[in-house]
Amino acid sequence: MIRLVPFGQDPLAVTATELLDRYQDRLPDLSACQVLVAYAQCAPQLRAELLRQAADRGHQALLGPGIVRLDAWLIQFADNALRVLDRPALELVLAEALHNAGALYADTDPWLLSDQLLALFDELTRNQVSVADAPDSFSRLLNSAYGMDTP
Repeated sequence: MIRLVPFGQDPLAVTATELLDRYQDRLPDLSACQVLVAYAQCAPQLRAELLRQAADRGHQALLGPGIVRLDAWLIQFADNALRVLDRPALELVLAEALHNAGALYADTDPWLLSDQLLALFDELTRNQVSVADAPDSFSRLLNSAYGMDTP
């Protein structure tokens, strides 16, 4: 369940209240719950807030929920046979490929070009754009997407 917190309210306090309300029949055992967060640094504050609010409800101890970052939680569902390269490795592989195809880009720095191409690839992936096999249709797609009249 994803919940937006109204402006001005403490998101950790709201999260703690909702967890305790939703699982009040299981208190003080929240160990079956999972809280997904963007940053692991908020976990200690969330635990403290949960303990404070649980004490207000008459529970002096609490078996807290699992608090994990979203990316760490998703890893358990990943196919271990597939490996995704991190950004520096992607840059290295692409820069090496560009270096070996120097005639295609003349005097452009392969590191700068690889950085710009990776940004383009990220944007295409984020917008779920399929890349056409023919260079001309891909060029038209880019011209249209960026509102350009000429290549």
